Amino acid sequence: MRFRSRPEANPLDYYADTGSFTAKYANELSFEALYNRRSFSVLAEHARAWVRSPSTDNPNFNGSYITVSYFLTDDTRGYDKRNGNIAPISPKSRWGAVELVGRVGHIDLDDKILKGGKLTTWYAGVNWWASQQWKVGMGYGLADLDRFNTSGRTQRFITRLQWTY
Repeated sequence: MRFRSRPEANPLDYYADTGSFTAKYANELSFEALYNRRSFSVLAEHARAWVRSPSTDNPNFNGSYITVSYFLTDDTRGYDKRNGNIAPISPKSRWGAVELVGRVGHIDLDDKILKGGKLTTWYAGVNWWASQQWKVGMGYGLADLDRFNTSGRTQRFITRLQWTY
């Protein structure tokens, strides 16, 4: 098994990337949690990977995120207990549902030999759920990167038009 990015890729093309290396296998353990109360919800996840790669001293990688949201309208984020996932948003008003969203995430792809970088991202935005199928989102974010003994920050303005079928 080989972990690799695109073969033609320049290692500087990606924010955080270990590049290609040979591995026998990888094990991953992740934990995910959702807290939901009326209009407020928190979703968080942490994942850790242990890679069996003697040539790169068996690296370990990890990443986490936490997302907080609050509906300004009288809407809620449902949970489907039978399938174990978040149910689609069904706006109560014919004008839709408005949701404020904040998110922070971190990934660490540095280990003893491999230096894939550390990336931390922040995001704040608003979603308008026009219906159960249509969502429009807009927000602002920052991305802080520490890679190749250099660190920097990128600002992002993100828009999204989403249709769920």
